[in-house]
Amino acid sequence: MQFLFIFLWLALGTFATIDCHGLELIQQAQFDPSKLRTCNSDFAIDVKRIYGGKDAKPMEFPHQASLQIRYFNSHVCGATLITNRWVLCAAHCFTRNDYPYSWQIKLGEHNLRKQDSTERLSKVDKIIIHENYDRNKQLYDIALLRLEKPIDFQQDPHLKTICLAKRTDVPKSNYECVATGWGRGNKGRVVTDILQKLPQPVHNSTTCRQIWKGVGWPITQNHICIGDLRGGKGVCNGDSGGPIQCRLKNGEWVQFGIASWTISDCVSRNYAAVFTSVSGYRDWIVSTINKNSR
Repeated sequence: MQFLFIFLWLALGTFATIDCHGLELIQQAQFDPSKLRTCNSDFAIDVKRIYGGKDAKPMEFPHQASLQIRYFNSHVCGATLITNRWVLCAAHCFTRNDYPYSWQIKLGEHNLRKQDSTERLSKVDKIIIHENYDRNKQLYDIALLRLEKPIDFQQDPHLKTICLAKRTDVPKSNYECVATGWGRGNKGRVVTDILQKLPQPVHNSTTCRQIWKGVGWPITQNHICIGDLRGGKGVCNGDSGGPIQCRLKNGEWVQFGIASWTISDCVSRNYAAVFTSVSGYRDWIVSTINKNSR
Protein backbone atom coordinates (compact mmCIF):
# COMPACT_ATOMS: atom_id res chain seq x y z
CA MET A 1 0.00 0.00 0.00
CA GLN A 2 3.54 4.63 -0.43
CA PHE A 3 4.65 8.33 -1.50
CA LEU A 4 1.42 8.38 -2.53
CA PHE A 5 2.32 9.76 -5.97
CA ILE A 6 -0.69 8.71 -7.97
CA PHE A 7 0.12 8.36 -11.60
CA LEU A 8 -3.38 8.99 -12.89
CA TRP A 9 -2.53 12.33 -14.47
CA LEU A 10 -6.13 12.96 -15.40
CA ALA A 11 -6.94 13.64 -11.81
CA LEU A 12 -3.79 14.31 -9.79
CA GLY A 13 -0.45 16.02 -9.78
CA THR A 14 2.84 14.24 -9.29
CA PHE A 15 2.22 13.85 -5.57
CA ALA A 16 0.39 10.91 -4.20
CA THR A 17 -0.71 11.11 -0.70
CA ILE A 18 -1.70 7.93 0.84
CA ASP A 19 -9.13 3.52 6.11
CA CYS A 20 -16.02 4.72 16.60
CA HIS A 21 -18.15 6.30 14.42
CA GLY A 22 -18.32 9.37 12.39
CA LEU A 23 -20.72 12.20 12.69
CA GLU A 24 -24.01 10.90 13.97
CA LEU A 25 -26.82 10.79 11.45
CA ILE A 26 -30.10 12.07 12.77
CA GLN A 27 -33.00 11.61 10.45
CA GLN A 28 -34.81 14.89 11.05
CA ALA A 29 -36.09 17.65 8.83
CA GLN A 30 -32.51 18.86 8.63
CA PHE A 31 -29.45 16.87 9.64
CA ASP A 32 -27.54 18.35 12.56
CA PRO A 33 -23.86 17.63 11.82
CA SER A 34 -22.74 18.93 15.20
CA LYS A 35 -23.94 15.68 16.74
CA LEU A 36 -21.15 13.15 17.05
CA ARG A 37 -21.63 9.48 17.62
CA THR A 38 -20.27 8.38 20.97
CA CYS A 39 -17.32 6.01 21.08
CA ASN A 40 -16.40 5.48 24.68
CA SER A 41 -15.33 1.85 24.65
CA ASP A 42 -11.75 0.94 25.49
CA PHE A 43 -9.34 0.21 22.68
CA ALA A 44 -8.31 -3.34 21.92
CA ILE A 45 -4.70 -4.21 22.66
CA ASP A 46 -2.85 -5.87 19.81
CA VAL A 47 -1.11 -8.96 21.15
CA LYS A 48 -0.31 -10.46 17.75
CA ARG A 49 1.19 -8.06 15.26
CA ILE A 50 0.70 -9.31 11.71
CA TYR A 51 3.08 -7.95 9.09
CA GLY A 52 2.15 -7.74 5.46
CA GLY A 53 -1.21 -6.92 3.95
CA LYS A 54 -3.93 -9.37 3.10
CA ASP A 55 -7.36 -9.32 1.50
CA ALA A 56 -10.09 -7.76 3.58
CA LYS A 57 -13.35 -9.65 3.91
CA PRO A 58 -16.32 -8.26 1.97
CA MET A 59 -17.84 -5.39 3.98
CA GLU A 60 -15.31 -5.84 6.79
CA PHE A 61 -14.83 -2.07 6.56
CA PRO A 62 -18.33 -0.78 5.66
CA HIS A 63 -17.17 2.84 5.83
CA GLN A 64 -14.39 2.44 3.24
CA ALA A 65 -14.90 4.34 0.00
CA SER A 66 -13.13 4.46 -3.36
CA LEU A 67 -12.68 7.89 -4.96
CA GLN A 68 -12.89 7.41 -8.70
CA ILE A 69 -12.67 9.39 -11.92
CA ARG A 70 -16.21 9.61 -13.21
CA TYR A 71 -17.00 7.87 -16.50
CA PHE A 72 -13.66 6.00 -16.36
CA ASN A 73 -14.52 4.24 -13.07
CA SER A 74 -10.82 4.52 -12.23
CA HIS A 75 -9.75 4.30 -8.59
CA VAL A 76 -7.57 7.22 -7.51
CA CYS A 77 -7.73 7.54 -3.72
CA GLY A 78 -9.27 5.99 -0.65
CA ALA A 79 -11.84 7.82 1.49
CA THR A 80 -14.23 7.22 4.39
CA LEU A 81 -17.94 7.79 4.91
CA ILE A 82 -18.50 9.98 8.00
CA THR A 83 -22.17 10.95 7.58
CA ASN A 84 -25.00 10.01 5.25
CA ARG A 85 -23.92 12.83 2.94
CA TRP A 86 -20.22 13.50 3.59
CA VAL A 87 -16.98 11.68 2.79
CA LEU A 88 -13.55 12.40 4.26
CA CYS A 89 -10.50 12.38 2.00
CA ALA A 90 -7.08 14.03 1.42
CA ALA A 91 -6.70 17.42 -0.24
CA HIS A 92 -3.82 16.32 -2.46
CA CYS A 93 -6.10 13.89 -4.28
CA PHE A 94 -7.57 16.93 -6.06
CA THR A 95 -4.32 18.68 -6.97
CA ARG A 96 -5.12 18.92 -10.68
CA ASN A 97 -8.87 18.63 -10.68
CA ASP A 98 -11.24 19.80 -7.97
CA TYR A 99 -14.31 19.99 -10.21
CA PRO A 100 -16.96 17.91 -8.35
CA TYR A 101 -18.63 16.39 -11.39
CA SER A 102 -15.34 14.88 -12.51
CA TRP A 103 -15.52 12.51 -9.55
CA GLN A 104 -17.62 9.74 -8.07
CA ILE A 105 -17.60 7.81 -4.82
CA LYS A 106 -18.01 4.03 -4.76
CA LEU A 107 -19.27 2.68 -1.43
CA GLY A 108 -19.58 -0.99 -0.56
CA GLU A 109 -16.68 -1.70 -2.92
CA HIS A 110 -14.57 -4.84 -2.46
CA ASN A 111 -13.14 -6.00 -5.78
CA LEU A 112 -12.47 -3.18 -8.23
CA ARG A 113 -12.62 -5.54 -11.19
CA LYS A 114 -15.98 -7.06 -10.33
CA GLN A 115 -19.48 -5.72 -9.86
CA ASP A 116 -20.18 -6.44 -6.20
CA SER A 117 -23.81 -6.60 -5.11
CA THR A 118 -22.93 -4.31 -2.20
CA GLU A 119 -21.64 -1.49 -4.42
CA ARG A 120 -23.37 1.86 -4.39
CA LEU A 121 -22.24 4.62 -6.74
CA SER A 122 -22.65 8.24 -5.69
CA LYS A 123 -22.01 11.43 -7.60
CA VAL A 124 -20.14 14.28 -5.90
CA ASP A 125 -21.67 17.75 -5.95
CA LYS A 126 -19.17 19.61 -3.78
CA ILE A 127 -15.48 19.34 -2.86
CA ILE A 128 -14.16 21.42 0.01
CA ILE A 129 -10.41 21.57 0.51
CA HIS A 130 -8.98 23.00 3.73
CA GLU A 131 -8.37 26.69 3.16
CA ASN A 132 -4.79 26.40 4.51
CA TYR A 133 -3.77 23.39 2.44
CA ASP A 134 -0.13 23.77 1.39
CA ARG A 135 0.80 21.51 -1.51
CA ASN A 136 4.50 22.34 -1.21
CA LYS A 137 4.70 21.25 2.44
CA GLN A 138 1.72 18.87 2.52
CA LEU A 139 0.15 20.66 5.47
CA TYR A 140 -3.62 20.68 6.15
CA ASP A 141 -4.00 17.77 3.76
CA ILE A 142 -7.70 17.21 4.33
CA ALA A 143 -10.83 17.52 2.20
CA LEU A 144 -14.57 16.89 2.46
CA LEU A 145 -16.81 15.65 -0.35
CA ARG A 146 -20.55 16.14 -0.37
CA LEU A 147 -22.56 13.45 -2.09
CA GLU A 148 -25.27 14.51 -4.51
CA LYS A 149 -27.82 12.40 -2.63
CA PRO A 150 -27.75 11.20 0.99
CA ILE A 151 -27.18 7.53 1.72
CA ASP A 152 -30.31 5.75 2.95
CA PHE A 153 -29.02 3.48 5.71
CA GLN A 154 -32.37 1.76 6.06
CA GLN A 155 -32.29 0.79 2.41
CA ASP A 156 -28.56 -0.05 2.52
CA PRO A 157 -27.86 -1.20 6.09
CA HIS A 158 -24.54 -2.76 5.01
CA LEU A 159 -23.07 0.74 4.65
CA LYS A 160 -21.92 2.50 7.81
CA THR A 161 -20.11 5.61 8.95
CA ILE A 162 -16.82 5.48 10.85
CA CYS A 163 -16.08 7.05 14.23
CA LEU A 164 -13.67 9.95 14.13
CA ALA A 165 -11.04 10.29 16.84
CA LYS A 166 -11.88 12.84 19.51
CA ARG A 167 -9.55 15.71 20.34
CA THR A 168 -8.27 13.81 23.37
CA ASP A 169 -7.69 10.56 21.47
CA VAL A 170 -4.04 9.75 20.79
CA PRO A 171 -3.12 6.52 18.95
CA LYS A 172 -0.74 4.33 20.92
CA SER A 173 1.77 1.75 19.79
CA ASN A 174 -0.10 -1.11 21.47
CA TYR A 175 -3.45 -0.36 19.80
CA GLU A 176 -4.65 -2.65 17.04
CA CYS A 177 -4.39 -0.24 14.12
CA VAL A 178 -4.92 -1.03 10.45
CA ALA A 179 -4.49 0.82 7.17
CA THR A 180 -6.90 -0.11 4.38
CA GLY A 181 -6.92 0.61 0.67
CA TRP A 182 -6.56 -0.55 -2.91
CA GLY A 183 -3.09 0.95 -3.33
CA ARG A 184 -0.13 -0.45 -5.22
CA GLY A 185 0.91 -3.91 -4.03
CA ASN A 186 4.05 -5.97 -4.34
CA LYS A 187 3.15 -7.01 -7.90
CA GLY A 188 3.82 -3.47 -9.06
CA ARG A 189 0.35 -2.66 -10.38
CA VAL A 190 -1.01 0.83 -9.84
CA VAL A 191 -3.89 -0.53 -7.76
CA THR A 192 -4.80 -3.82 -6.10
CA ASP A 193 -8.07 -5.44 -7.17
CA ILE A 194 -9.28 -6.46 -3.71
CA LEU A 195 -9.37 -4.13 -0.72
CA GLN A 196 -6.29 -4.74 1.43
CA LYS A 197 -5.94 -4.47 5.19
CA LEU A 198 -2.54 -3.93 6.72
CA PRO A 199 -1.89 -3.90 10.48
CA GLN A 200 0.56 -1.10 11.18
CA PRO A 201 2.44 0.08 14.28
CA VAL A 202 2.04 3.70 15.38
CA HIS A 203 5.14 5.84 16.13
CA ASN A 204 5.22 8.76 18.54
CA SER A 205 5.94 12.28 17.26
CA THR A 206 9.60 12.20 18.33
CA THR A 207 10.28 9.00 16.38
CA CYS A 208 8.29 10.33 13.43
CA ARG A 209 10.43 13.46 13.22
CA GLN A 210 13.61 11.39 13.41
CA ILE A 211 12.41 9.11 10.61
CA TRP A 212 11.73 12.03 8.30
CA LYS A 213 14.60 14.28 9.42
CA GLY A 214 15.90 16.30 6.48
CA VAL A 215 13.03 15.44 4.13
CA GLY A 216 12.08 19.11 3.84
CA TRP A 217 8.47 18.65 4.86
CA PRO A 218 7.53 19.51 8.44
CA ILE A 219 6.12 16.95 10.86
CA THR A 220 3.62 18.73 13.09
CA GLN A 221 1.29 17.82 15.94
CA ASN A 222 -1.36 17.25 13.28
CA HIS A 223 0.55 14.33 11.78
CA ILE A 224 0.70 10.63 12.66
CA CYS A 225 3.49 8.27 11.60
CA ILE A 226 2.65 4.61 10.98
CA GLY A 227 4.60 1.77 9.43
CA ASP A 228 6.78 -1.27 10.02
CA LEU A 229 10.39 -0.06 9.79
CA ARG A 230 11.66 -3.64 9.37
CA GLY A 231 10.45 -3.67 5.79
CA GLY A 232 7.65 -5.44 3.98
CA LYS A 233 4.38 -4.03 2.75
CA GLY A 234 3.25 -0.55 3.55
CA VAL A 235 1.04 2.29 2.44
CA CYS A 236 1.65 3.14 -1.22
CA ASN A 237 0.25 4.77 -4.35
CA GLY A 238 -3.53 4.65 -4.45
CA ASP A 239 -3.89 4.47 -0.66
CA SER A 240 -3.90 8.26 -0.31
CA GLY A 241 -6.98 9.68 1.38
CA GLY A 242 -7.75 6.37 3.11
CA PRO A 243 -7.74 5.81 6.86
CA ILE A 244 -5.51 4.58 9.61
CA GLN A 245 -8.03 3.15 12.05
CA CYS A 246 -7.79 1.52 15.46
CA ARG A 247 -10.23 -1.01 16.84
CA LEU A 248 -12.30 -0.62 19.98
CA LYS A 249 -12.88 -3.60 22.25
CA ASN A 250 -16.47 -3.67 21.02
CA GLY A 251 -15.13 -4.31 17.50
CA GLU A 252 -15.84 -0.90 16.01
CA TRP A 253 -13.22 1.24 14.31
CA VAL A 254 -12.05 4.76 15.09
CA GLN A 255 -10.32 6.74 12.34
CA PHE A 256 -7.21 8.52 13.60
CA GLY A 257 -5.68 9.69 10.34
CA ILE A 258 -5.92 10.27 6.58
CA ALA A 259 -3.14 8.81 4.42
CA SER A 260 -1.06 11.73 3.22
CA TRP A 261 2.48 10.86 2.06
CA THR A 262 5.42 8.48 2.31
CA ILE A 263 8.56 7.46 0.45
CA SER A 264 8.21 7.35 -3.33
CA ASP A 265 9.82 3.92 -3.69
CA CYS A 266 7.20 2.27 -1.49
CA VAL A 267 7.01 -0.98 -3.46
CA SER A 268 10.60 -2.11 -2.94
CA ARG A 269 11.21 -0.31 0.35
CA ASN A 270 9.10 0.36 3.40
CA TYR A 271 9.08 3.54 5.39
CA ALA A 272 6.78 5.05 7.97
CA ALA A 273 3.90 6.78 6.20
CA VAL A 274 2.61 10.17 7.32
CA PHE A 275 -1.10 10.58 7.99
CA THR A 276 -3.03 13.78 8.62
CA SER A 277 -4.40 13.54 12.17
CA VAL A 278 -8.20 13.61 12.31
CA SER A 279 -8.50 14.75 15.94
CA GLY A 280 -6.98 18.14 15.18
CA TYR A 281 -9.57 18.87 12.49
CA ARG A 282 -12.83 17.86 14.15
CA ASP A 283 -13.94 21.47 14.57
CA TRP A 284 -13.16 22.22 10.93
CA ILE A 285 -15.08 19.14 9.79
CA VAL A 286 -18.17 20.06 11.81
CA SER A 287 -18.14 23.76 10.88
CA THR A 288 -17.58 22.97 7.19
CA ILE A 289 -20.51 20.55 7.11
CA ASN A 290 -22.72 23.06 8.94
CA LYS A 291 -21.88 25.78 6.41
CA ASN A 292 -22.49 23.54 3.41
CA SER A 293 -25.54 21.48 4.38
CA ARG A 294 -28.71 22.05 2.44
